[in-house]
Amino acid sequence: MGRFTLNPEDRMTQPVHARNILTFASLALLLAGLFAVATATANEFADEPAVGAPPPSEQGFKRWHGYSQEVHTTESGLQYKVIKMGTGPKPESRKSKVTVLYRGFLEDGRQFDTTYEWGEPLVIQLRKTVEGWEEGIQLMPVDSKFVFLIPPELGYGKRGRGPIPGNAWMMFEIHLLDVKN
Repeated sequence: MGRFTLNPEDRMTQPVHARNILTFASLALLLAGLFAVATATANEFADEPAVGAPPPSEQGFKRWHGYSQEVHTTESGLQYKVIKMGTGPKPESRKSKVTVLYRGFLEDGRQFDTTYEWGEPLVIQLRKTVEGWEEGIQLMPVDSKFVFLIPPELGYGKRGRGPIPGNAWMMFEIHLLDVKN
């Protein structure tokens, strides 16, 4: 792509008004280009679902759709499927400490984290997790296996974190092994 200014050697030989016209023309072309890019970007995302809307059913989270269990949705928008309902105690509050095995996936199917590769479960206080975990794990009796679909508002929001981009939906397969209330 060509530049919109004269050669540096030519600038000094041009009269001042010619250089001003050239600078103004360059600025106008630059602004027109930025406007065109912004308009194209806005049109490109016009059909995208709004943040907070469920991901399109034909697109992402094929793994989520592979589970045949009924989908439950909480008032906050957290979606979950019960793979196995345990019979032990449930976490009583966000201060409860839980022991879990889990896998975390992004919409494109990439696994971004798993305790199965660590060789040991995660032990964590619920208040130190994302809101989707805090809410969802409190629904689980010990020895339950649930799959959660967490909207961005209950995950890492607009900012994202580590390998998780901003406004990302996350899916977690979680097995609750133990709880200390």
